[in-house]
Formats: sequence, C-alpha cells, structure tokens
Amino acid sequence: MRKDPPSPPCPPPYMEVGMKSITERCTYFLALRIVRVRASRSHVRLPALPFPRSAIGDALRKNVPDSMIGGGLISRILFIYGDVKRQFVPYPSDFVDENVFDALTQDLVDDLRLIADMKGEYRLTTEAKEWGRAWYKQHWTKRPLHMASDRYGGYIARKQTHIHKLAIVFAASQRDDLKITLTDLKFAARTVTALEQDMDSVFKSIGLSDTAKNVREMLIYLKAYKELPRRELLKFCLAIMNQREFKESMDTAISAGYMQMVVLEGVHTCIYLGGFED
Repeated sequence: MRKDPPSPPCPPPYMEVGMKSITERCTYFLALRIVRVRASRSHVRLPALPFPRSAIGDALRKNVPDSMIGGGLISRILFIYGDVKRQFVPYPSDFVDENVFDALTQDLVDDLRLIADMKGEYRLTTEAKEWGRAWYKQHWTKRPLHMASDRYGGYIARKQTHIHKLAIVFAASQRDDLKITLTDLKFAARTVTALEQDMDSVFKSIGLSDTAKNVREMLIYLKAYKELPRRELLKFCLAIMNQREFKESMDTAISAGYMQMVVLEGVHTCIYLGGFED
C-alpha cells in the first residue's frame, strides 16, 4: 500500500530568524506553494513565508550585511511587505468553517499529487516568447526611477528569472500541460512588479549605518508620542546611544525633515513632522 508523504514540519517561532529558520519555513510552505485553482473550487492565494513586519526588520538588521543585497541572497528573494492588517482576526477558528477547511485541505493534497506526476521541461508559447522579448528590451533600457539605486542591481538582473519561475507556478496551478502562455507570463510580470513599490521598506533595513540605526530608534519614539520634551526623548534613547550620538541623530533627523525643535513654555521640545515609515 502506498503511504502518504509525511506532514511538513510546523514553522518555527517568528523571532530569531536565521538561515536554519528560513530553510525550515521554505520546506513547510513549498508543500503549499503550487496550488491548482479550478473554477469549481475556492480561490486560494499563493502563500508566502509569513514573518511579522517587526520580525523581518529585526532579522534583516541583525543578520544581513549590505553585501547580500546586490548579488547575494536578498536579490534572490521576493519579499511581500505589509504594515497594515487587512482585517482583525483574533481567533482564526471563529472565521473558518471546519467542513470547508477539511474539503479545501483534501483538494490541495489531491492537486499536489497530480502536480507531482508532471514531468519534463516547461516551454513558452510563441506569443509568450514574443512578449517576453519585448519586455526584456524595455526592462534593460527603461529602468524605473524607484529602482535607480545600485542596491537594486541584483534584483534587476534577476527579475526576468523571478517572473518566469512564478509563471511556471501559475501555469501548474491551472493546467496539466507544460506550457507557459502569454497570460501566465503577464500575470507573473504584474505580480512581481507590484512588489517593487514596497521594496524600499524591506531593503532599508539592511546595511544601516550606526547613525541611521540611532535615528530610526529615536523617530520610533517620537512618532508614537508626536511631541516630546528633548530631555524625555533623551531618556528613552539612552539605553541605545550616548549623548553625543543622540545629538548627532537629532541633527540628522532635523536635517532630513522628520522632526523639528521648538521652545514651548521655555522647554525645548521635539515635534514629529511625518514622513518616517508612513
């Protein structure tokens, strides 16, 4: 009797995200990555590696050097960034019909077994390849302004690969044939490009200078309180910076337009002006 494959391991805790944790998460979620979407079945969004926003930022700041952006690991990863909850679900079980969940789980298992039997090379249709040639020329001749920094060089070089890999995933979720159609390729290009608007929010956590780290910590406090006496803000920051670094960070934040210093009733007061991770 043919035995079912073992269940994937549970994803590890959110914090302390190192390479081992990332590998374990990939193992877990690749089992759900390729999902068939039939007209008669519920639509299932393509899943990703779910790290909380704070966990991603902390992990990247602590573990990823700037050198890993251009031609390193980071340029090989597509980050899906979100800083606002789409909906508030404190108890997921209250929002999931158990019968629907069980049926969907079985559908996913059945589809993955079918996909596991697919063998051979995926090939582009003629119209998909023609569109891909035109896209490739535009990609290398009209670089978007928001991608102008050299930090995105590795991603730009690999974007075509990202798109074609996602097109294969999408094609496998739809059909049994080993063809990448124009629809598949356009869908993948739109999806990958849509992630770029938030890419700076991910990349800015990597390779920060000491001053940039201190400015960020200072502004986190000031953004929460909107305004604080200079002395009170210093008290918050003393755990992570000395007085010289505090003054340097404050001058930098003022020059960048994130805050201003005013005198209110004889007290030097810091006021948040906006623009920091808004």
